[in-house]
Amino acid sequence: MRLSQVNNSCMVSVHKFGLPTLFIFFLIGDGLADEGKSTKIRLAIEKSLPVLQEGARTFRERSEGGCISCHHQGLILQTVALARQSGYSIEEGLATQERERVHGFYARRHTLYQQALSDSHAAQRADTYGNFTVHVGYWLWGLASERVAGDESLATATRLLSTKQRQDGSWTFEDSARAPMQASDFATTALAILALKNYGSPADAKTLDECVVLGAKWLTTSLPRTTDESAFQLLGLFWSGTLPEKNHLTSERLFAEQRSDGGWGQQANMLSDPYATGLVVVALRHAAGIESSHAAIQRAVDYLLSTQRADGTWFVKTRAIPSNPYFESGFPYGKSQFISYAASCWATQALLLGDNNYLSAEPASLK
Repeated sequence: MRLSQVNNSCMVSVHKFGLPTLFIFFLIGDGLADEGKSTKIRLAIEKSLPVLQEGARTFRERSEGGCISCHHQGLILQTVALARQSGYSIEEGLATQERERVHGFYARRHTLYQQALSDSHAAQRADTYGNFTVHVGYWLWGLASERVAGDESLATATRLLSTKQRQDGSWTFEDSARAPMQASDFATTALAILALKNYGSPADAKTLDECVVLGAKWLTTSLPRTTDESAFQLLGLFWSGTLPEKNHLTSERLFAEQRSDGGWGQQANMLSDPYATGLVVVALRHAAGIESSHAAIQRAVDYLLSTQRADGTWFVKTRAIPSNPYFESGFPYGKSQFISYAASCWATQALLLGDNNYLSAEPASLK
């Protein structure tokens, strides 16, 4: 339902009860303003979606060995799922390719992951680069968003993930940090909780439930230092199904950190950017239940609309230390293309969730 339809219903009601004409004009004007902004949002999303879907495809085709990544496949699945749910046209052929690519990664490693549960040499081969916790978190979030059914290969991946939980309840990674996507134990812990709850085997339920409780305890007692950490603290506690009062405190902190331009920065000493802004909106809408009409959400939407480039993308300058050979993936911005792609996914999701005129654009309800 469009908001204009809601406003039209309101017009009948206020006329019936004899409210002042001035108030009726106010409601009409407010509805027109929402319609205008919604049109801007829709145009922005319709620009970004094809570029993002095509960008994921060209990344796969041009990367060495047909690599899949957290910054591309780790975020495009969620973006496409939310866009489809909100009524946008999706290139379903490309969406299917991404789902199959990610699921196939775990299907091909099923036997290796089974061996890794009891064989230290297999365990080393199963996590050659020390980033298993990162990719399994982002990619299984994507599969869950796309409603991909669980199977034994995904259950085995989550079983292996559970063995990597540290004694304090957190999950970390051994690979070099690549901020902001691979730089925080808050992110790996939150995403691990989501993976266990969505793809854990019923046979492992007791063990996995204990892992989730321990992970939630770590998220509760740890102090975030960056915007990314605050956002994933919020998401992780929501996914764990515990401690809503902590989510309220984290939400209030994020509200207080919003900049005058409507955006958020990745850190206190950094300017606002679309990556941090998009992620925060997703966290506030999805995990804290903040309405799209909230002033902070609408200010963030204005910021994202004003920073979108003419080609439908958003730019964020990289600050990660390169660890792989450079190549052109087909997405703009040269050495900043990967963080900009991720930022464009977050920004698109934020606009989908911030559209006050499409009342069905709600976050997918994962487990």
